[in-house]
Amino acid sequence: METHGPVPYAFGLSGTGTGPLASLTPGIITTLVGSSLGVADGIVGADGPGPQALVGFQSSMAVDPLGQVFVADTLNNVIWKTDTSGEIHLYAGTPFPQGGYIEPIAGEGGTALGAELGQSIAGLALDAKDGLYFVNGADNYGNPTRIRYIDPVTSMISTAVGFVPPGAWASTTSFATTTQIVVTVAAVKYLYTALQGGASGLVAPAWPTATGQTVIDGSLIWMNEGSYYGGFGC
Repeated sequence: METHGPVPYAFGLSGTGTGPLASLTPGIITTLVGSSLGVADGIVGADGPGPQALVGFQSSMAVDPLGQVFVADTLNNVIWKTDTSGEIHLYAGTPFPQGGYIEPIAGEGGTALGAELGQSIAGLALDAKDGLYFVNGADNYGNPTRIRYIDPVTSMISTAVGFVPPGAWASTTSFATTTQIVVTVAAVKYLYTALQGGASGLVAPAWPTATGQTVIDGSLIWMNEGSYYGGFGC
C-alpha cells in the first residue's frame, strides 16, 4: 500500500467480514474488536476486552468522537459497542440463538437490546448527538427495509425512514404512542392505534369494532382505525 504523508486520525479497518476490526494510526495497527481465533455463532466475549471477543460477520461500523466503535454483526443479529476502556458490549439486538432460527424484525418503540434486527444490518452512522442510524434490511416475514434509529439517552429504537407494518397485541407489553396493531375480532381484522403509550394488561380488552371507538388496555388507550386488509398482525 502506498501512502502520501502521515495519517492524521485513526481509521477503522475490517476485512471481508470474518476478521478482526483494527485501528490504523501512523505506523501502528491495533486490533480493537475481534479475536484472531475466528468468529462465533453465538455471543462470546461480551463485557470483556474487545480483542478477545469472537465477533461474527462485520457488515458495517461507526466511530464516535470518543473513539467508541459500533460494529454490526450479521451472524448474530446484533450491534456491538466498545467503550472508552476498550471493553466490548452488546448495544442492540437479540442474539441469534445457536442452532435456532432467524427472528423477524421487531421491537419498535422498545429498548434496543430487546429488539430483533434480523441478519441484514448495514450503513451504521452517528448523528451530532451520537444517536445511531442503521439500515435494517427486509426479512422473510414480510417486513420491508427501513432505516432505524437508537436514541443515545433512552436506548429506545424506532424507525426513522420506511414503512413499519402493524404488529400484534401481547399481554404486559410496552407499546409506544402511535404504535399500530392488528387484531382479529369475529373473523374480521381491525387496525388499532395507541393514542396513549404504556403497558398492556394481563388479558386482552374487549376490542371495539366501530371506527373511532377507543378502549383502555392497562395504561394504554387504543383507537379503532377501521378494517384492515394487509398481511400483518394476528
